[in-house]
Amino acid sequence: MKELGKLDFYNRIDNYCDRDTEVVYKHYTKSAKGYFLDTFFGSMFWKFMLFELVGVLLYLSEHYISHGEFKEFIYFDYVFMGLGAFFYIAHLCIKLWFWKYSKNVIVTNHGIWIMWFSTFWWSKNFKGKKRMFSASWSLYAWEELSGVFEEECKISKITKLKDFVMNRWDGEETVRFLHSADVDEIIELSIKHINPRKRKKQRDPKLKPFGKKKTDYYT
Repeated sequence: MKELGKLDFYNRIDNYCDRDTEVVYKHYTKSAKGYFLDTFFGSMFWKFMLFELVGVLLYLSEHYISHGEFKEFIYFDYVFMGLGAFFYIAHLCIKLWFWKYSKNVIVTNHGIWIMWFSTFWWSKNFKGKKRMFSASWSLYAWEELSGVFEEECKISKITKLKDFVMNRWDGEETVRFLHSADVDEIIELSIKHINPRKRKKQRDPKLKPFGKKKTDYYT
């Protein structure tokens, strides 16, 4: 396992597992290429660009269709364009900050650990301190999972990476931008640890057989 430095894996506040009994199989790191490509030009980028498009269309309508008869509404143009720029910059700031934590995926005998973040000031980070921007560990325990499935989003296809989906009682969680060999290893470990009877009982009927590629939920 790599040294995590300040991001001490065992320095967490939930105390879900006893560090004396937990065995770390491997510490995986996401691909920076896929993560930052998604950060700058992923689906969120196009959603924010809709604000800019609406603002531009309103501006053009004011100048070329109404011929300036409704100049008082030009402020709405600036509002839409300003909102798009503001949300996009905020999105970039959060994603750039979260990369240090989000890139870590740790697989142990208890399950798969990934990082979450919160932007509320009363939230606690993995060191137990309240921060406006706080990152904390979240465990997807083997006994809670009904399957781990391979997936590929559009950016993963472009960058020749893979994603995997964890199917749990409360829904699905997708972990993106890992190397193909890493995803294959994680799926193999999940096959060994997830109870086959429970997996068959709880599996979503929309999902394909355990360990196979799931193609229904591309992003």
